[in-house]
Amino acid sequence: MQKHHIDTSIVLEPETTENGKLCGRYFNKIKSSYNGVLSLPVLGELMLTLLQTSNYDDRTDFQEFLFHLIKVHGIEFYVSRDIGKITGRIREIDARIDPVDLDILSCAIEDKAECLVTLDTKLIGNRKIEREFNIRIMHPRSLL
Repeated sequence: MQKHHIDTSIVLEPETTENGKLCGRYFNKIKSSYNGVLSLPVLGELMLTLLQTSNYDDRTDFQEFLFHLIKVHGIEFYVSRDIGKITGRIREIDARIDPVDLDILSCAIEDKAECLVTLDTKLIGNRKIEREFNIRIMHPRSLL
């Protein structure tokens, strides 16, 4: 099965939006069609979201959602080993990419993922990066 690194935007998109519905459908394909992976930078962004949530019920719901997502869909984790050269090369190709997105993309490349799944329009279909690193950067709609 193809290894997909999953961007924070896919996890955090509200279920009520069109993109959120697509993300939900994508998650339902993980484990049966794709191997889903969350990198440490994604986990960091998710933890920041959790810590910034002041309402107890919302925090609890978010924790349960993450636990369900990871256990039911068999999501794995990835911690980078040495992404410095990859990060530097990505910056040379496209300096517009935000620092955290740069780390998320670098982790996906280092882990030899076939795809980074994201809602980030700065990343989706970036042909130069895709060619240089042999990775696809895709919206979940393209994977359904």
